[in-house]
Amino acid sequence: MLRRWLTVLIICLGTPAMGAVWVSDKEWSQSEERAFAEWIEKDFQRDFFVQGEFAGVAIDCADLIYASRLIYSFKSKLPFVISDPTSNSRWISYQTSMFDHLPSSQRFRAFLNYVLQVTSTHSLTADSDPVAISRTLLIPGTFFLQRRNPMGHAQLIKTIDEYGNVHFLESTVPPKSRTLMESSTQTVKPESTASGFRRWIWPQERKLPAHQRTGFSLEQYENLGSNDQKSIREWWKAQKTKLSMRNESTDSQVSRSVQDLCSLMQFRAQVIIHASQYKNKIRRCLTEAESDWFSSPGRDRRIIRTLENTLSLITSDERLNAQHIDLLESNFAVSQCSEIPINEEETVNPLFFLKKLVLGQASSDPNDNTRERWGLQAPNGSPCPQY
Repeated sequence: MLRRWLTVLIICLGTPAMGAVWVSDKEWSQSEERAFAEWIEKDFQRDFFVQGEFAGVAIDCADLIYASRLIYSFKSKLPFVISDPTSNSRWISYQTSMFDHLPSSQRFRAFLNYVLQVTSTHSLTADSDPVAISRTLLIPGTFFLQRRNPMGHAQLIKTIDEYGNVHFLESTVPPKSRTLMESSTQTVKPESTASGFRRWIWPQERKLPAHQRTGFSLEQYENLGSNDQKSIREWWKAQKTKLSMRNESTDSQVSRSVQDLCSLMQFRAQVIIHASQYKNKIRRCLTEAESDWFSSPGRDRRIIRTLENTLSLITSDERLNAQHIDLLESNFAVSQCSEIPINEEETVNPLFFLKKLVLGQASSDPNDNTRERWGLQAPNGSPCPQY
């Protein structure tokens, strides 16, 4: 009888209750947020989804934000509650009974996959609040959200350096197990209170009015101005001033911006290689949705704008042309960028590609071949439809 009683006790204490993915006995707080931030800084690395326990989890940009919060909540036995994008009146909670039919060891991964399947950049707005721009509240684990229709983009804050630069981790579409990109140069700013810097809403504060929730602030939307690149640079400079502990030299700014250019080009290469592999598999023109996955006009605009930001630090001439790119090599060594791998046998020089991109001689059409997309060959005109 005693043995049977002990067996029942062990089962009750050692496994999640029916109707829960895991058990939590605490709430989110500022101290828990700081612990989450420390985990993001130290343990959440660029290869998080290609090596280790969570290798193979397919993520896009919004998935990165949700997955980081969900995984940490599970590991720390904290509550995880988000709005249900499929319903205006329901929540998705770690206490769900959806996965009761599975062994306890399988529930978490099933829950993770489900959350990543139903959420997006648009649902992130409902699960977060705009946050005050301070080193106390804008910390690793918070994020920057762009809202565009029908798509958007989200970037996870990895760290904020002593100069006030925000360093981000990010993924892209389509969802894939990939090495994350790290960047610190931005080419967009908030368009509305549904975008910009945001922090997670704590489950216990879900039913409070937004202005009563911890960290809520609309200060970042003051004096947004126009949406030209000069205004965008000024907005980011203002946020950086609020976060900085010391001034950053021009040399440091240029070096950091050039490194972001390197990262953007390498990330572009990942997308194009994936597109080539996908096209070889399907042997047909890409659909509109597939074209959104693998096209690069948005990525290419970001590269050009980052290039403009870099050049604005070393020349007063705002007219971007191919000759300006030589300033990067002669002044601050774009040679720090490694050659870009474009297939198993071939690489392209970063400066060569940047010049081709500025001249409009590098294709962003995912139906064009790899050489056309890197400016190594003039586009022949794809017979596939363009969207």
